[in-house]
Amino acid sequence: MFDFIQKFKNTRLYWKYRHFIQKDTWSTYYNDFSKDRRNFYTYLVNKYKCNTVFEFGCASGPNLKNIDLGSNHRVFLYGYDISKSAIKFANDHLTSKTFFFSFKLSEKQIKFKLTEWGYQSFDMAIYDRVLCCMNEKNVYDHFSKFSKYFNLVVIDDFHNEKSNENNGKYSAKNFKAILFNFDFQLISEEDSGHILSEDIFFKRNAKRMIFQKKLV
Repeated sequence: MFDFIQKFKNTRLYWKYRHFIQKDTWSTYYNDFSKDRRNFYTYLVNKYKCNTVFEFGCASGPNLKNIDLGSNHRVFLYGYDISKSAIKFANDHLTSKTFFFSFKLSEKQIKFKLTEWGYQSFDMAIYDRVLCCMNEKNVYDHFSKFSKYFNLVVIDDFHNEKSNENNGKYSAKNFKAILFNFDFQLISEEDSGHILSEDIFFKRNAKRMIFQKKLV
């Protein structure tokens, strides 16, 4: 039974309707905006002078709120999440015109918002412990479709170059190989910003990686 519950928590269905199981889940995420690990994204925004940021799996917007409060210049922030409930919470609480949140994702919508803001691409894309909920083919297909709109890609997830090791709930992926296919180079790799579990799977695979689009 425990294994079934763990696997269920790694499905689209669970993340789409999690608020029915945990009533305060989105307020809890939102109020976590000031945690140290979220400051890392704001640090990058300021370091690389990012004007546009995209987050895949933004939940109720804590990372994007942190950036809005901590950036030293104006930043346009686009958040996508599969949960309509999470997106509604974000839209209700983060109402500035520099924010845009959606539970749907399409190239047409991305191009429309970028054009509206006066840009052609996102300076940074954030994937904060979300790609582990997708299989490797879906991750590859996602970047095949959307990576052309990104200059920096920040992934905090489970990475392993040699195997798709798993712990019954999450499986590691080779993000270097995936992103290299789309002309990104790795510029930084370190331990995950999330609290590291004593589980050997987490110790071996939990990484925070920064990829940069190669100059043509």
